[in-house]
Amino acid sequence: MKVIYLRVSNNDLSYDDQLPEILNAFDLKVKNLTIFEEKVSAYSDSEQKKRTEFIKLKELIENRVVTDVYVYSLERFERNIQRMLEFFFFCESRGCKMHSALQPYLNNLFPNVVDQQLSKNPIYLFLKYLMALIYGFVAQNESFFTSVRTKKAIVKGDVTKSTYGNKWGEKFRGLDGNRVELPIKTIEAIRRRVIFLSVKKKYIAREIIEDIRKRYKINLSPPTISRMKKSVENGNTKEDI
Repeated sequence: MKVIYLRVSNNDLSYDDQLPEILNAFDLKVKNLTIFEEKVSAYSDSEQKKRTEFIKLKELIENRVVTDVYVYSLERFERNIQRMLEFFFFCESRGCKMHSALQPYLNNLFPNVVDQQLSKNPIYLFLKYLMALIYGFVAQNESFFTSVRTKKAIVKGDVTKSTYGNKWGEKFRGLDGNRVELPIKTIEAIRRRVIFLSVKKKYIAREIIEDIRKRYKINLSPPTISRMKKSVENGNTKEDI
């Protein structure tokens, strides 16, 4: 069985973009696949029991039903170094290959190797396992610093404010032009979406504004988009679509 796993961290995000990227990257057809999708964090330890679809997927892998599991990016599986490595070896020991649209090299180090003994060379295995470790580190590191940034950016009280004293979310306007207050998670989701569209998709401001209007019912101004994009230049990104 070939499986696609789609995940985003909360209900304010969408995994609609993940599926077409996976299908295109591996030339797959939906009719030949089983798709698991869920909205839950892969970073917080306390959230792991809520990952019911991921648990079902692991049960199928345990029973050697799944031969290949496809994902948009490896952090969709785990945003924790230890759990990423555990899942990697869990799959490998049960004959299930992990495939990522954004990291195509993990299981494709030997595409043209005729001599199978060469593929078992310790240096190739070391490089393969090292990549799994690096991907786990990158995933956890992104979530860690996003959490730190969010905590530093806000001061909670009767009214949630930024560290500069401004009411959090006041700069956003609904489709009717009126100011709206948004939950912190929604604000962070919009920021990540803008970064994803500008950096990964290379969208221009007009296209980003239209996407955010449809997805969040919010009107963004070009200056707001520009400020969000500047966070990429400072290394403050997290493309968690």
